[in-house]
Amino acid sequence: MKLNYRKYGYGDPVLILHGLFGSLGNWSSIAKLIKGCAEVYILDLRNHGGSPHSDKFSYELMASDINDFIKSHNLGEVTIIGHSMGGKTAMQVAFSYPEVVKKLIVIDISPISSGGKENAEVISVINGLKAIKGDILLSRRQADERLNLFVKNLEVRQFILKNLTRDNRGRYVWRINIDGILSNIDVIFGDIGCDTFDKPALFVRGGKSNYIKNLDWAFIKEYFSHAHLVTVPGVGHWIHYEARDQLSWIIKCFLKHSTLYKTAQPC
Repeated sequence: MKLNYRKYGYGDPVLILHGLFGSLGNWSSIAKLIKGCAEVYILDLRNHGGSPHSDKFSYELMASDINDFIKSHNLGEVTIIGHSMGGKTAMQVAFSYPEVVKKLIVIDISPISSGGKENAEVISVINGLKAIKGDILLSRRQADERLNLFVKNLEVRQFILKNLTRDNRGRYVWRINIDGILSNIDVIFGDIGCDTFDKPALFVRGGKSNYIKNLDWAFIKEYFSHAHLVTVPGVGHWIHYEARDQLSWIIKCFLKHSTLYKTAQPC
């Protein structure tokens, strides 16, 4: 599958993978902040953004898509940064194709639990998309009003509504493949098949998030022998929005030194 992407900067290649219902645009700010020390590719995963749609949707397939992207662009070894669903995809690439992964940065997700099934806000988004997926939407405001019946958080609605675009008749349509995603939602929330990865790996979690629990860390260390954990205090799951500068500093430190930096100071 040929994935949609955008490229910034020069240097060693870095791939950034977004989360569920996201797109490459969610990470353009981070990409611009780190482009001075890397050649940064932000990608749309299958069924998201400008990438193709498919009824087949799994971490193994997304990992294969990423491996094909790396090979087709002759990138050699890359650092992969992934948030949430993108983080699980990044881990799957590291397990399935370790020869193409130099370093791994996983943002607020564990290989054994996503937090999605326990997260009322995620469930409300899913229910809202189920209810309005077949509607003819004449305006972004109309879509927002209908989604508001299920999703009360304005910031979350705005995030979801970034997936709306106009068709050739001027109507608003979804860029995400809602049917393909929802029919495979249990796979997305499920565990990935764990192997081992013995190269540098950094896990970053939000201090107010429950997506990487303390009990998960011992399990993670079994499979990522060179893993470090950084907790960004005071933020939740959306670290790249809530702590953009801090996260970019952490990423740049790890790209340069492959080690743990407990304070988010520029490197």
